[in-house]
Amino acid sequence: MKPSPDPSDFPLAVETEDDLTLEEVSGAKVQVVGHKVQFDPNRQLWFCDIQINPESAYFPFVRLALVRYQPKSIKNAKDDCKLSKVVIADFAQLVPDRTAGVSFDAAGRLANVSVMGGAAGTQMEATLETRQAGVPGALGWVPVPDSTAELAAKAISDRISAWTGRLQLPGDQPPERFRVVVKEYELYRVDPPPPGERAPAAAMMVAAPMGRRLVYADVLRLGRPAAGPAEEEEG
Repeated sequence: MKPSPDPSDFPLAVETEDDLTLEEVSGAKVQVVGHKVQFDPNRQLWFCDIQINPESAYFPFVRLALVRYQPKSIKNAKDDCKLSKVVIADFAQLVPDRTAGVSFDAAGRLANVSVMGGAAGTQMEATLETRQAGVPGALGWVPVPDSTAELAAKAISDRISAWTGRLQLPGDQPPERFRVVVKEYELYRVDPPPPGERAPAAAMMVAAPMGRRLVYADVLRLGRPAAGPAEEEEG
């Protein structure tokens, strides 16, 4: 894994340039990767979409040094005035790519859920939800009782994994009445509760309990089997 990304790791870059100077560090030469900025009239803010290729790194931390870049400004052999003062952004993690889909069996009652993406030792779950009558919007969707299934992971390569599982559609309701919610959790160890708060049977427990945090979620609306993979939920 590289200690820092190369310009080629920024697929949305519109221009790059080497050997530029910074006002903050005398004599230093830096490289800039320019991106197009846009104005959001609703928020009254300028923004920029930046993509970074993490290669084989899973959830790596990145910290960007941000400047205004003027590619047509003056530059000579010693210095230039193409870069503004640097603003250091907060640390952020790059989220791994995930592709989720649903297919049906011949009878149209068994939903096969699959997720593809970067390899990880995480826990992936799929839950079947149905819409409550008379409740509009996202709040109208509720889990079908006992419908959560943990997806089984299989390594496709050293960088790609596949998670698969099945959900049974209840009764004779059409698939359009349901959707699948996929959630991925990262597992981590947490401190055990104080001795006075432990259950008697767990008082001698040595291993630390496990916690988890949500790192990926997707919503897949179901359609008729002939329609193929389900479409992603809007909103």
